Amino acid sequence: MTVKTIPLSEIVSNHNNPRTTFNEESIEQLAQSIKQDGVLQNLIVKPVEGGYEVVVGGRRLRSLRLLLEQGEINSNFSVPVRIQDNQPDNDNLRIAVVENVQREQMHPLDEAEAFLKLTQEGVDLKEVAAQSGVSIYFMKRRLLLGNLIDDSKTAYREEKISLSAAEALAMGNAEDQKLLLERLNDGYVLNPHKIRNMLLCDKPSVSIALFDKEKYTGSITADLFEAEDNTYFDDVGQFNELQDEAVEKLMQDLENDPDVDWVGIERDDHFEHWRYDEAEEGENGGVMIHYRLDGNVEIYRGLVVRENTKTLDDSKPKERPEFTQKAYGYFANQKTILAQQAITKNIRKAKEIDVLQRINLFRDANIKTHQAIKSLSGEQKDSAECELLTQIEQDLMEFLGIELKDRWYVFDSWGVNRSAYYEAVKSLTDEQLDQLFVLLVAISFGKEVTTREETRDSLFYLFANDLDITPRDGWTPNEEFFKLHKKDQLLAIAEACGASIGKQLYKLKRKDLIAELVAYYANSNPLQNEAQQALKDSFCPRLMQFEAEASEA
Repeated sequence: MTVKTIPLSEIVSNHNNPRTTFNEESIEQLAQSIKQDGVLQNLIVKPVEGGYEVVVGGRRLRSLRLLLEQGEINSNFSVPVRIQDNQPDNDNLRIAVVENVQREQMHPLDEAEAFLKLTQEGVDLKEVAAQSGVSIYFMKRRLLLGNLIDDSKTAYREEKISLSAAEALAMGNAEDQKLLLERLNDGYVLNPHKIRNMLLCDKPSVSIALFDKEKYTGSITADLFEAEDNTYFDDVGQFNELQDEAVEKLMQDLENDPDVDWVGIERDDHFEHWRYDEAEEGENGGVMIHYRLDGNVEIYRGLVVRENTKTLDDSKPKERPEFTQKAYGYFANQKTILAQQAITKNIRKAKEIDVLQRINLFRDANIKTHQAIKSLSGEQKDSAECELLTQIEQDLMEFLGIELKDRWYVFDSWGVNRSAYYEAVKSLTDEQLDQLFVLLVAISFGKEVTTREETRDSLFYLFANDLDITPRDGWTPNEEFFKLHKKDQLLAIAEACGASIGKQLYKLKRKDLIAELVAYYANSNPLQNEAQQALKDSFCPRLMQFEAEASEA
């Protein structure tokens, strides 16, 4: 390695510099230090065509260029350097990363990209960790930030979210991150705990699986910040199917075990220990399998049933909920949109709803847009079934001059000219005022419960029944709908809607079955079989129905 001085003009920046974010204040401070005392530590460079490229010393080079720009030095200023000859590029990258990590703290996203480049170059991360004084765990946390989508990275660089919130956000896929960022733009405070809860809701931990993990073909979410149980199955339906099979096999194995007198299973969140005693010494006793609703399995061995509990009338064990909270939320939002569309055509119902809303919100009449409106994607906004959304945008622009843009469902009164809005409203005709009133009431109305099915005597259903809504007039089964179901549920749907006629769909894997059903409804050409066409057109799942006597189909 040669040590010498070379003109500043011959030194070029390293386009692979792992540091992309620089603290301008620290660069200026370093420039003043160089102006007063000179360059105290050599830059490490490598020969390139037309000069030398910096390997280590990017901050010193920026400071020198700042002095050049300020006229304090000229382009021939002598810079002390060490020249590396014939050094592999991945070694140069490793040295640059170590130097940057050891010196002024790099931005975590820069560290993430640098560590990722090292892994792609095949560099041993243990060596980098040892030389830079950071742990492998630290490096893994930085690598996780590479999962962030561009908008998430921008939010973090602009300090809209903290590092810990960014790390939590990185556990989600692109769709999850976009949804959470929308909430952030709406004014929600997204702390790491809230983000993890939103991302991991309903997802079972990999650690509770009884089946061979290689059987699972879906994606997983890893949480590097919890001590245990930190990896989760994203496809809850597939997990449930595989776990059911594993529990069934476990029961069969136990029933064939000569050292087990009997086998039972209890499907509930709580195990009724009080019903059992431990078997006497020398006795085998039975085995109870506690299969919790979240998929966790606990096994209790060597049990005997207490005498005073044998005659009790045991209630039927609880079944796993038919749908996840996400699924119930989907149905709630879809039915809410249908109800809102109906309300826009019925001013009488709009006035009835408004009266009840104002009674319930008497102390704080802050009537907000229902979350169902916010849940719709950009594609849905442009579809015929959501013409309501186009109407919102057109009416608010025409009557009040409000342009909603990206956050079109948020009515932000901060900084607006209230008197101008008052004059705009006052100038509306009675017909225009009624039109705007009924629209704003409609989009504030909807299901109050979105994590389970409401009772049929709720206000939502009472109004919806009066509105005489036909779900299939504004809703069609699509991929989002089908993905909410397990394979056995999809097969039942296929039979109910006629998609299974003439096909052996039971042979398909769940994802292929979903694709088949999506294609079935995407095809708008009339079917030759009229009976099958009738099934296709009339199919409506129970949770999409409004009638009090909704069928169980």
